[in-house]
Amino acid sequence: MLKKIFILVITIFTLTMGLLIYSRFISTKGLITKEYIVTNNKLPESFNNLKIVHFSDILYNKNSNKKDIDKIVKEINIIEPDLVIFTGDLINKNYKISAKDKQYLIDIFNSIDPKYGKYAILGDNDYSDITTIKDIYLNSNIHILDNEYDIIYNDNNDSIFLGGISSYNKKESDIDKIMTFFNDNQDINYKILLLHEPDYIDNIIPKYNINLILGGHSLNGQINIPIIKDIFLQKGSKKYYKNYYKLENTDIYISSGIGTYKSNFRLNNKPSINLYKLNNSN
Repeated sequence: MLKKIFILVITIFTLTMGLLIYSRFISTKGLITKEYIVTNNKLPESFNNLKIVHFSDILYNKNSNKKDIDKIVKEINIIEPDLVIFTGDLINKNYKISAKDKQYLIDIFNSIDPKYGKYAILGDNDYSDITTIKDIYLNSNIHILDNEYDIIYNDNNDSIFLGGISSYNKKESDIDKIMTFFNDNQDINYKILLLHEPDYIDNIIPKYNINLILGGHSLNGQINIPIIKDIFLQKGSKKYYKNYYKLENTDIYISSGIGTYKSNFRLNNKPSINLYKLNNSN
């Protein structure tokens, strides 16, 4: 009897240690690309097959490092997207970035050159050193949408609206400011909105008609084990944290991110980037 109990204890201990090692050193590394086809009859047909790469939450530090970013940028450049989106939290708030790291990030992001540009919004971690973050983006030719918007035109002069919301957790979000464009302009049918903390969605829908929302922050749970996963959900992503939601006429995609929050573990949730291929559904 004692022998059976001993074997059981050893087995449980071995499995537990194996799971911890896997989730700490294997599941936090590597990179996958999740591909989605997004169809909507409001998209101008001249934008058919538009490719958007969306990534989020690098949380740059010792755990999410240069090798990880090299992989991201290499994959993005292989895809050759038309538009690149980053939805916040470039650097972990507890990490003091060096001048060498800063220059590395500027150089590597400058090697990305999509047709319609690169855009980023601010996550809650970014406010710990917002001057450095903005300087990296500025020198990497990445447009910061800080409660702001841009209009993307193609060669046919058709257009898409792109808005970016600042951090909800930092009480900086202002959807009304972004949407003032439509007080006097009603001719743009397809609208994309970027946000960091997806729980802010309830302040947007159904007040505004947005076609596509891209978010981050949740890491899709980080540790994907029922019940346990709830422990790792961040403030601002406790309601909306999964890969995809459909609310009214809005498609919502939330990135599983690159880095980790608080604990350096991932399980059933590899670091990833999202590739969206947009098409008119007619």
